[in-house]
Amino acid sequence: MAQPYISWSDVRSVLASVDAFDLKINLNENAFEDATQDTLTDSGYIGRLFRDGTDLGDAEATLIAVDADGEWFYSATTDILTTFNTNASDTYEWMTAPDTLANIQAKFMNTGAEIFESMLDPRFPRPLPKSDRTYSGGSYEAPIVKGVALYAAREAIVSSDPGSPELLKVDIQLYNEQETGLIDLIRSGDLKFEFEKTDSDEHGEIVIGVVDASSTGYPVETFGDATVSFAKLKLTIGTGGTITYGIANSSVTYAVTDGDGTAIVADTVIDITEIQTLGYGTSVSWAPGVFKAGDYWYIYIRQHSTSSSVISSFDLCRT
Repeated sequence: MAQPYISWSDVRSVLASVDAFDLKINLNENAFEDATQDTLTDSGYIGRLFRDGTDLGDAEATLIAVDADGEWFYSATTDILTTFNTNASDTYEWMTAPDTLANIQAKFMNTGAEIFESMLDPRFPRPLPKSDRTYSGGSYEAPIVKGVALYAAREAIVSSDPGSPELLKVDIQLYNEQETGLIDLIRSGDLKFEFEKTDSDEHGEIVIGVVDASSTGYPVETFGDATVSFAKLKLTIGTGGTITYGIANSSVTYAVTDGDGTAIVADTVIDITEIQTLGYGTSVSWAPGVFKAGDYWYIYIRQHSTSSSVISSFDLCRT
């Protein structure tokens, strides 16, 4: 299963040189002979073979099947590589890798995701929640994407060339003496994920879903104490229109549904002079203005008390 947080372009964004750490090994020093069909002993495991930079594809099923240009076979039993080429074998540049590039990159990203998750407070959910409000349009918050990408890049370097100075470029972004690295900030609580608790969470946190560019009315504030441990509600405008302060509204309505699409609050006329129910013990107030049918917001409510990811310690002494 592909890991859920990042793509390889995200790894490149934190380390531009990461593609150099692809686990490829140069075979030239092992000296192929001047022949079109050639064998190389003691080559080491070969999962993928590259000739002049081109991936030659899957190995043949048997040694006998190696009889056309670009075909190859590796015997793990004898540790012998056999190739067939139009030109002499020693005129090419040969490289090998343990797997396809896509599989290697996926492994680095999966490992990066697991390590990043392991660095976080254990009370955080796994997998980490998606975001409904990233400015980039991505599925996850920027600190999550960056953290996983950095650990993926680190895994690539350590697996390919652990002595590379590029490792320091990655490590100082994660943790450093000034404690300004990403992991430093998460552990100190200076960086807070949107799914962590805030004072408004028990009443309901309002997050914009889709709102028409001409809309000016909106839900202002939430109230009450949640009666469930967690809920993500969708607050939708049913009938659109304009609500003017000082004039009673009789047409603009709202409704609330849960994550399964179950109605929590049926179509209800908006009253900007009242606190109106959202469900699960919470309510909402409204600002006047233009509301378009289909405008919607998400309301996140949580029951437990405010907390953060601060990890601290204290000393005990006997008197």
